[in-house]
Amino acid sequence: MTTEQKIKTNIPTIHNKPVVKPDKNKYVIYKIKSGDNLWTVAKKFDGISANDIQKINGFSDEDVRDLKIGQEIIVKKK
Repeated sequence: MTTEQKIKTNIPTIHNKPVVKPDKNKYVIYKIKSGDNLWTVAKKFDGISANDIQKINGFSDEDVRDLKIGQEIIVKKK
């Protein structure tokens, strides 16, 4: 994640992982369920793409492929 991307999300990270709970007015915490991937999660939120979720969470491509059931991710509200 570049410095520019970190500034855009305004969520402090360590090793590209969020370290604080996001503002509840702007973000939702979503818990990964069986069969979920970033695309299926994005479809549940209007105006959000899988790429948006990947950037907000600081996920590498490997992280995206390794999502775990019960893992909590941050999704921006539109």
